[in-house]
Amino acid sequence: MFLFLLFGCTAQAAAPEANTLQVLTEHSPADGMNYQLEQIAAAFLAEHDDVTVEIEYLPTDAEERSMYFYQLRVEIMAGRGPDIYLFPTEGILYQEISTVYAEGVEAYEVEPLFADINQAVRNGVFQDIILKSNKTI
Repeated sequence: MFLFLLFGCTAQAAAPEANTLQVLTEHSPADGMNYQLEQIAAAFLAEHDDVTVEIEYLPTDAEERSMYFYQLRVEIMAGRGPDIYLFPTEGILYQEISTVYAEGVEAYEVEPLFADINQAVRNGVFQDIILKSNKTI
């Protein structure tokens, strides 16, 4: 599975808290992308005790997701929104299923936030995050 990690342009707008990184991601199986994100966030927080990380998961219901994306796109165009976006690049979600008859992982297509991620990057929708130590991530 390929992933993309993008940094939002929220540096132009006031963040809820100056030292809070907001991460927006998809749901994933227990050993997948979310597990890795939690491990990375824990390691980051161990080195940056003055920063908090808030992780928000996108809705999986198609109608709720579409409405959420509409509102989020408006925020992004206004220079707001989450600081970090972590999504599968294929527009496919993998979710664990567990029923009386079967267990495993189910794959299904979802609406992507950015129809053309390369164009969003070229148009300057994203920028680097500068930490207090002046290190760019």
